[in-house]
Amino acid sequence: MKPTMFLVFFCSIAVALGKKQRSEAFECTHDVPYRENECNFCYCDRSQMLICTSMACPSHDNPTYIRCDFGTTWDRKCNQCWCTKGGGTICTAYQCDPKNLKAKKIS
Repeated sequence: MKPTMFLVFFCSIAVALGKKQRSEAFECTHDVPYRENECNFCYCDRSQMLICTSMACPSHDNPTYIRCDFGTTWDRKCNQCWCTKGGGTICTAYQCDPKNLKAKKIS
């Protein structure tokens, strides 16, 4: 019984540590490319207002993007993502170098 309890405890800690979600509010940065819910392309104007294209995307109905935990942030390849209030998931939209996953700005 004790080895089983230890194994369950160890696995729970490993899962919790392996989850790379952090808490951080999204701040719109001028000249950084973004994507909303893996669909619309966005940018921030000089007043830090996020402006996105308005394509109709299947991801807008996907609970993975819409029902994320507000205020969390995580890494997706070389990009950083945030769960925003009312906007779902916003990620930087850098092109990742497949060899080392470093970000390259898309021109």
